Amino acid sequence: MLHGDERVNPLAMDSLAVRGRTGQVTMYTSVNFKTKKELKDAIAAGRKISVYQPNQMFPVNTTVGTVYLEGPHYPKPHRWYATAVLAEGYIVSVK
Repeated sequence: MLHGDERVNPLAMDSLAVRGRTGQVTMYTSVNFKTKKELKDAIAAGRKISVYQPNQMFPVNTTVGTVYLEGPHYPKPHRWYATAVLAEGYIVSVK
């Protein structure tokens, strides 16, 4: 497949559907929050919120480390994006 003047392997291309504004693989939270503030309030209240990638196209560690979130869930338009830190499979902080 040609893309401009370069050859691109379509199997190596990242799906734009799972890329956020940061260019990183984005994920959803286990609860469909309408706003990032709702997510932050839930974490501050001690709720255990996990994350998942709807299509599992790209392998991402969902137990520990930094992940990139978007919401609300499809088919609603994404209106918020966040960076979260996971520990033991749950979000512990959100930026």
